[in-house]
Amino acid sequence: MPSQPAPTAPNCSTSRLESRAKVAVSMGGTGSGKTETAGHKAARLMLWDQPPPRKDTSSRCCPPLIRPNETHPAGPAMQIDELTDKFHAWNSRNRAPATVAFYRTRLKKFREAYNARDLATLTPLEIDEHLAAAGTGMSDSTRHHDVVALERLQKFAVQNKLLDKPVFGNLEKPRVGRRDRIPTLSETEAILMKASPEFRLIYSALRQCGARPGELCRATIADVDRTSRVITLKEHKTVRKMGQPRRIPVGRKLGVLLDQAIGDRTEGTVFLSPSGRGWRVANLSRTYSRLRDLAGLPKDLVLYLARHECGTKICREKGIEYARRQLGHSNISTTQRYMHLDDQELADAQDLVD
Repeated sequence: MPSQPAPTAPNCSTSRLESRAKVAVSMGGTGSGKTETAGHKAARLMLWDQPPPRKDTSSRCCPPLIRPNETHPAGPAMQIDELTDKFHAWNSRNRAPATVAFYRTRLKKFREAYNARDLATLTPLEIDEHLAAAGTGMSDSTRHHDVVALERLQKFAVQNKLLDKPVFGNLEKPRVGRRDRIPTLSETEAILMKASPEFRLIYSALRQCGARPGELCRATIADVDRTSRVITLKEHKTVRKMGQPRRIPVGRKLGVLLDQAIGDRTEGTVFLSPSGRGWRVANLSRTYSRLRDLAGLPKDLVLYLARHECGTKICREKGIEYARRQLGHSNISTTQRYMHLDDQELADAQDLVD
């Protein structure tokens, strides 16, 4: 038997024209020789005036495209406690322990306040009000870091498709004041006057070697090589940028401080707090601020200026390249921010001109 052609779906336009032609013939249309009655004419006009039927799109194999002005369906809601857990886990896999600790501290109050909320349901005003409340009584630097942590959390959520779109834009960040000077000798003596022996040790070491506070807080006895006279830190702030461990040279004076801090111990962190546990940066910074306030000194004195003091003194005596290497900078332009000249030094330099 010859093969039968496959049935095809009727064409809406062709079927409509055929129907009209049949009506025209039945009513005595063109070529029939019959006179069209008024009733037939009205029926013909009604058929021609009907709108074409809509096409059936239910059998399409692909869903219709989303128009530009339409929105995509929202992703699965994720509560803030779950989101921050994922964020901390990602940081633990890809960032230094100090970075993980930073974000845990900075996001702690935000998580406590909104742990059962979905980040997408928060308004920019709610976030601004939270930052204001969390930053009450805190320094501009701390409030600035709170904002940075929230912005990074949102960026992580968007990049990993845990959030459809940003909830907030750029948040108001307190301007962190520039460190325009270093402590004077009398200011340092006033701060150390009521300090514990444990604080005296680590603060003196910071002034001596110019390390970041977090570096000496994390340094362990195993990191200290007394033969090579160096402290080697595998985990540090710029490890991803520099691709190598942070090496802190140990001079004679720093060596004496290390011997006092370590004593006869063979393991653990080098510098211990009065409680017998290793120092944490937050505790060390709070202790410095408390001692500063007790001495009635200006609030522009902060713990980190010990690093600036070391960099400035080395630059004066040995030059900026020595200071760069001592401070562990990869770019000398960063070291330039650590150089502080007072008015007397500038006046003395002025007198060099004949």
